[in-house]
Amino acid sequence: GVIQKYRGAKIGNKVINYLIDFCKKKNKKKLSLEVRSSNISAIKLYSSVGFVPVGRRKKYYKDGTDAILMDLVI
Repeated sequence: GVIQKYRGAKIGNKVINYLIDFCKKKNKKKLSLEVRSSNISAIKLYSSVGFVPVGRRKKYYKDGTDAILMDLVI
C-alpha cells in the first residue's frame, strides 16, 4: 500500500510496473494477487496494467469483506 498523503502520485503504478518488469526478466509467466473488494483504487490500478479478475474469496478478511483474485499473464 501507499501512505495516504502520497496517494495519487503514481507511486503504486510505478511499483506494480517495476514488479511486472522484474518478473518478465525472470521469465515468470503469470502474476497473481488478491485485493479487498472494497479497494476500488487498487482494483482500477491492477486492471489498468492488465490484471483480470479470476475469482473471489467470500468473507476472506476479518471484517467479512471479500477478496478478489486477479491474474496477469505475462
